[in-house]
Amino acid sequence: MKNSWFLVFILMLALPIACVIADEAQRTLIQNRGSDSMAIAVVGWAEQYKQENKVIGLAVSGGGTGTGTGIASLINGTVDIANASRMMNRREINLAKAHGIAPEQHIVG
Repeated sequence: MKNSWFLVFILMLALPIACVIADEAQRTLIQNRGSDSMAIAVVGWAEQYKQENKVIGLAVSGGGTGTGTGIASLINGTVDIANASRMMNRREINLAKAHGIAPEQHIVG
């Protein structure tokens, strides 16, 4: 009988840990990189989004548009969203399409 209660106690302790692990396994992370001039706005948007959606995480970093960091990361598939302070040029669009990525432009300001 003592062993039964001990087993129940251990299971009660383990259940919350298992739920946290399962929750983390279901979490989605969106990678965002690009324009330094847009970074403040994007970080604000990401923080607001995190408050409303706890299942999706957002990782935001700069790096610049001029150097092509954000766009290059989008083309090579290491980010989900690339912020840019300019439109992608034809060469960049063709490279993205060659990698199976169909860039979409959304003007935010």
